[in-house]
Amino acid sequence: MGRPPGEAARDTRRAILDAALDLFADRGFHASSMRALASAVGVRESAIYHYFPSKTAILEAVLADHVEAQVSEVEQEIARVIEAPLGDLLTALTQRTLVDLTSPRMRKIIRVMFTSAGEDGEDGTPLWRRLTDERKRVLGRLLGHLKKAGKVRDDVDMEVLHIHFMAPLLVASNALFADA
Repeated sequence: MGRPPGEAARDTRRAILDAALDLFADRGFHASSMRALASAVGVRESAIYHYFPSKTAILEAVLADHVEAQVSEVEQEIARVIEAPLGDLLTALTQRTLVDLTSPRMRKIIRVMFTSAGEDGEDGTPLWRRLTDERKRVLGRLLGHLKKAGKVRDDVDMEVLHIHFMAPLLVASNALFADA
């Protein structure tokens, strides 16, 4: 039995990532075994190691996949409203963020992050930072554009803006969780 062809390989990789997200969210990262993941996907454990060298690598891929999709959606939203008045732009960005934070997928990601707290990626970076760093970079580019356009003061700090913007939304999104 050889390796699956390209399309089947992508489908298997996708199935592993989807099952890993579900398993890690339901059982916790540390309580989830590679054997349980293989069973959930319907493949042998060795097949998982063909795609990923470790459970941590799977978690990294789950997060990278999520961040890539999320950043792409946020950038599309920003591009759509970038020339709008500041109030409209902030309203659209807030709505997009609340949609993200209250989605079933993001709720799973958040549960995974809580159960894998302290877990570092292959490069030594805490995995939870992957969720915040890319979004901060996108917001930083937006802030730079708004400063150049004269819509925001030059002394606005990105870290402070991120905290003031995200903290209330995180609280609001948590209050919206039916099972919170």
